[in-house]
Amino acid sequence: DLVITFSKSNENYLREKFKVKNVKQIFNYFPKFNGKKKVKNTHNIFFVGRLVYSKNPIFFLKNSIELLAEINMRIHIVGEGILKPILKEMSKKYDKKIFFHDFVNDPFKKYNKKMDIICITSRFDGTPNVLGEAMSYKIPCLAPRGVGSVNEMLNNGKFGNLYKPGNNLNFKNMLSTSIKNYHDAIEKSKKAYKNLEKYSEKNTLKKLSKLLENF
Repeated sequence: DLVITFSKSNENYLREKFKVKNVKQIFNYFPKFNGKKKVKNTHNIFFVGRLVYSKNPIFFLKNSIELLAEINMRIHIVGEGILKPILKEMSKKYDKKIFFHDFVNDPFKKYNKKMDIICITSRFDGTPNVLGEAMSYKIPCLAPRGVGSVNEMLNNGKFGNLYKPGNNLNFKNMLSTSIKNYHDAIEKSKKAYKNLEKYSEKNTLKKLSKLLENF
């Protein structure tokens, strides 16, 4: 009777291909928090999420490790999952540069002051909640172009940096760019923060509540 989706393209697809008459687009809710980043000598690069195939943490860690020789940074992985033993094995030689934080309830509340860049490496997604939460703390983001609603959330690269999904070289180049031009990354994160009005309670939860009341 009613289908709710996160993107206009999904809405059009459902109408055209499946003849669904009642489709509505409603975004996820992301509240705003106080956050401020500054340029410094060492950067903390974070992956937050389930350590499973769909989130592709191996891609994140492999490519981040390859940048350690040329960039002064620390790698942080927050989460649990079946791929954790593999990630731990990959990290053995870099115990002073790579840190595992296991599952953390509300990781952004706990670590947002330490987070300098959030990397999203999902193979597929809807609305990446990790991306939205990072934006809500003004944390610079690196995410795969065209995966879920990434392009819309980061305004095609104006609100954060994008890389070609699954492309090792492009990911490393864009992560390196994010760090070496960190002032620009901060400016993009400020624009992303301002754009969160689209994901405010009024435009998400209250819109959904009103829709259901009138259904």
